[in-house]
Amino acid sequence: MAQQVTIRADHPFLGSWDCEVLAFTVEPSTYQHGQSPMTFIEVDDRTNDFLGMVLNDGTVFTLIEVAGQLNWHSPASGDTFICERQK
Repeated sequence: MAQQVTIRADHPFLGSWDCEVLAFTVEPSTYQHGQSPMTFIEVDDRTNDFLGMVLNDGTVFTLIEVAGQLNWHSPASGDTFICERQK
């Protein structure tokens, strides 16, 4: 079983987001989209404009700030969605 890791608590991408076709919440120790929160087994949170994650089920995706907008991107599918922060 892989070791759980966390995102640094001051990362600007923490919170709830809506990408029209996808809504999710990123917390320091979990990512939630749908029913159950998933934990992280790998995180790249070194910069404030990029967040790379591998979930405990093997899902890989990134959050990237481009021109002031947050983009959710899956390298596996090639899908990219523009997201807005939820209040």
